[in-house]
Amino acid sequence: MNNKQIGMFLEQHKDNLLPSHLSVAEKALPFVNDKEVKHLLAIKTKSPTVNTLFATFFGWCGADNFYLGYPASGFVRILLTLISIALYILTNFTFDFFAGDILVGKMFISAAIIQYGSLAIAGLFAIAYFISLMINIKKASTAAKIKNALLLKIRVSTNTSIIENYKIG
Repeated sequence: MNNKQIGMFLEQHKDNLLPSHLSVAEKALPFVNDKEVKHLLAIKTKSPTVNTLFATFFGWCGADNFYLGYPASGFVRILLTLISIALYILTNFTFDFFAGDILVGKMFISAAIIQYGSLAIAGLFAIAYFISLMINIKKASTAAKIKNALLLKIRVSTNTSIIENYKIG
C-alpha cells in the first residue's frame, strides 16, 4: 500500500474511528498488500452521526442497534418499549376498574393503594427506561466507531497493535 492510499484510507475513516484505532491503523497499514487493500476499501463503515440520529429519534425501537448489526439488542429495546406501554395501560386500567375498596381475606385494601402503587411502578420503569435511552444516545457515536473497528478488524491491546487477518509485523 503506498502512502497516497494510506492517506486516502485514513482520511476516509478518520471520523468513523476512535483516535486509538486510527493510530493503530496508521502504524499497520503500510504493511498491507494490494489484495488486502481492496478488501479494506470495500468495507462499508457505519456513520457515528447516523447512529446518533437513530438513537435520538428511534432509540425506543432499537433502530441504532439494528443499524450496527445487533438485532438481539434491538429486539430487547422493542420489548422494553412494549413493557412500558403495557404498564401504562395497566395503570389506566387500575384507575378505571378499582373504584372502591377490595376485600382480600379479612382485610380491605384501599383502591388508592392499588392505583398509586401501579402508577409508581409504571413511573419508576418509565424513568429507568428514559435514563437508559439517554445513556444510549450519549454512547451511540462511540458504539458506531467501535463497530467500525470490528468491521475493519482493528484491535488495540496494551502490548501490540494489529489489524487482524492482515500481514502486520
